[in-house]
Amino acid sequence: VLSTANVGNDAFDSDADAQGFTGCYTLDSGEHETTADAGLYEKASIGDRVWVDTNANGVQDAGEAGKAGVTVELYACVNDQPGALLGTTLTDANGNYVFADLTPGDYIVKFIAPNGMVLSTANVGDDAFDSDADAQGFTGCYTLDSGEHETTADAGL
Repeated sequence: VLSTANVGNDAFDSDADAQGFTGCYTLDSGEHETTADAGLYEKASIGDRVWVDTNANGVQDAGEAGKAGVTVELYACVNDQPGALLGTTLTDANGNYVFADLTPGDYIVKFIAPNGMVLSTANVGDDAFDSDADAQGFTGCYTLDSGEHETTADAGL
């Protein structure tokens, strides 16, 4: 994807618009224009799973089923705090969710526990298998780089 054009010093920022075109350059005899450039990046994503933590240990153990229909929100991360709400989704039949096509940057995920359920204790083990949501449902801040697909933002209920 083309980066945003003309956001800083012309010698270093991208000059191509969303269609890939720069503005017009008028060159005099012998002149060499060296600031016509374009930045590119790959979209990123964040997601994983919400599961029923039957033994309440904060870890996805074998046999613990995913929870369908759980609301998951995506926020911008500003100074390690939730900023603007950027999107909302529901977990699928297996408890999985994903926010795709994201611009590289900083994000926080929030899981909303369904009525009658509470979130498991966060960060008690291997990040690939433990719950990441605090008591209010928020994860920490995730910094996504170009092309990164973060697959460990999950929550136990």
